[in-house]
Amino acid sequence: MALVIDHTANIDRIIAIIKKNPKLFKETKPKGLLRDVFFAEPDALIQDKAPPYCYVSLAKRFQFTREDIGTEEEEFNQTLTEYVITLVHQGGSAERTQRALYEFFDELVNTFKNNPRLADPNDGVSDPKCIRTKILPAEKIEFGEVKEKLGFAITIQCQVGSHYLLTLPGLIDMPVLDKPVESEIETVENIYNAARIRKRAAPVDETHSSFFSIEYTQARIDQLRTLKRNRSNISFTLKRGTISETRTGRLIQIRNGAPFDRVETIVLQIEVFN
Repeated sequence: MALVIDHTANIDRIIAIIKKNPKLFKETKPKGLLRDVFFAEPDALIQDKAPPYCYVSLAKRFQFTREDIGTEEEEFNQTLTEYVITLVHQGGSAERTQRALYEFFDELVNTFKNNPRLADPNDGVSDPKCIRTKILPAEKIEFGEVKEKLGFAITIQCQVGSHYLLTLPGLIDMPVLDKPVESEIETVENIYNAARIRKRAAPVDETHSSFFSIEYTQARIDQLRTLKRNRSNISFTLKRGTISETRTGRLIQIRNGAPFDRVETIVLQIEVFN
């Protein structure tokens, strides 16, 4: 079943985050800040408003769902969706317009860098609308021959949901960035008869390791290092939709992974005992 995305709630949250930044917007609408932040594409009502303003809408290709159809795959727990924030300004000259837009652009980018999960802007933590966001290349919008009127379109790509969630002691439901890797290796001893013909192989050792790639944060790496240095057995749970599996093992390796979709990663190796 495909993930159901509440685009209305997500756009409302983006608007709330913008309006919460006093460097972008104040209800008193002072000069030098956005006059308003609108929902959806411009219509006659919005176009008649005094700039600068911005509006938030879905991108033309707004949802990327790689769902398998006609297979045994029962659940789809992750998708990408895109929203566009369009800034519009008309100053007394092209130079004044562009200078103001550059400042708005920089402040918007910093705003969403500081709240990459689109959490409630009142605390920056609760009720996140996505796992993470990425700001895609921006586009300049021109209005014919009116050089003193200009717009910037900023696309925010959001990952909603995650195929896999990993829980370790003190670290709950961490999104796994790519498919976990399982490695099971058995070391055997060859058994020969009197004629030195190999008759069978007897197991003498077995290893079972799980590898997980997660997003780097300092808090996570500190907790992971504590778990590793304790050298004790831990329980860990891997979830995929409604299916979860809990195992016992030991965290034996932590290393920096290759960047995944421009995200700094950590790769964990857990030696599995059951």
